[in-house]
Amino acid sequence: MNFVKYFDYAKSIGFSDVEFKIATSNKLSISVFQHKVENYSVAENETIYIRGIVNGNMVSGTTENKNTICKILDQMAENATLIDEKKEQEIFGGSGKYKHFKTYNDALEKMPVSEKIDLCLQVEEKAYAYDSKIFNPGVEVEYSESVTAVKIVNTKGLKLSHKVNHG
Repeated sequence: MNFVKYFDYAKSIGFSDVEFKIATSNKLSISVFQHKVENYSVAENETIYIRGIVNGNMVSGTTENKNTICKILDQMAENATLIDEKKEQEIFGGSGKYKHFKTYNDALEKMPVSEKIDLCLQVEEKAYAYDSKIFNPGVEVEYSESVTAVKIVNTKGLKLSHKVNHG
């Protein structure tokens, strides 16, 4: 995403500072029942949060469509004119250092979906083999994973990103 283009546009319509936070999430869900894949779904979502300062007023907007960013910025600038109470607001420029935590496991992403399905089928089979009391309709095995990535960029030079996954 070309942030410089949007920073320039925001400045041209009266923003002194602007910040974008882009949150992307990907989700995978698999369920196995009676030796068959009963449900398989993949979902992807990206939300763009925008906040900025116009004439000292903090305004914000949200979109899921990159093509509407300039329109959202226009609406935000217009909304800033409706704010009566003046409060000194600031976009944070960032800190010198940030601690890094390992919150993302590459192995989870690299594992093919077919192997994840096979794993569910194996778990189901082991459950049936474990106890004769488990019978059809027996257990349903479910697997889910998600990946969330967040990126924050602003006109003060802040550029941060964070990615986390679990399955």
